[in-house]
Amino acid sequence: MRSIYPLGVLAALLTAGMTAPAHAQAQPGGMLELNGRSLSVTAREMKALADVRLVLQNRNRALQDKALAAAQRIAQGPDARHVLAAYRLEIANQRDDKAMRADALDILIASDLTTAPNLATYLSVRGGIAFERGEIPMAKALWSRLAAMKPDDPTLLANLAQVHLAENDPAGAVDLIQRAMAGRTATGKPVPEGLYRQRLSIANQTKLAPAGFAAALALVRAYPSAQNWRVGLVVYRQLAQPQGGLEIDLLRL
Repeated sequence: MRSIYPLGVLAALLTAGMTAPAHAQAQPGGMLELNGRSLSVTAREMKALADVRLVLQNRNRALQDKALAAAQRIAQGPDARHVLAAYRLEIANQRDDKAMRADALDILIASDLTTAPNLATYLSVRGGIAFERGEIPMAKALWSRLAAMKPDDPTLLANLAQVHLAENDPAGAVDLIQRAMAGRTATGKPVPEGLYRQRLSIANQTKLAPAGFAAALALVRAYPSAQNWRVGLVVYRQLAQPQGGLEIDLLRL
């Protein structure tokens, strides 16, 4: 995931603030501009943030942790907390530290300085972390908020389908997969094989026979490979439980 700021841009902002005339730095609130908005950051906050920036790329954990801890104590204003969270996200990504990433994203998601494109990315990633942790209500809230921004995103709808499945709502999960597929078809884009398979898997897991039959048929029509035919027939046999000659015919197939 990319940083909210290109490092060079934020470095330039901080450097400009640090090299401003002494009387300007001495003011209780220093002013910076980001994305057309003025940021109110005190001189102490500016120094603490600059210290974090200096250790951002050296990947020395001890130095990074020391700078982060100091900045955490000093950066109390919402603007400073936003910038610090962006730095923490950079470091979390370096370390692949999901706990640190989640904490940073919580601040950035709540910040009114976050732009809409970045907010969409943050909601997606934070929802994924929540889902992996088994925090289903949080995942649903985050992804539902994202769905209001991107109502026809097939990946998002597939993710929300997994949330509904975790909530023991298989019918709702299948409906979301079908909505994702319909959205792709309406825009003339091919429906990925994975969506067909996910729809079939959900119907099979939850014993939704009519939905399973429809999903199996749709899969083999769209992607008629030998493997998909086998999967479709196996699912049909499990759901329909045919008897006598019909079962024999299915086994032959």
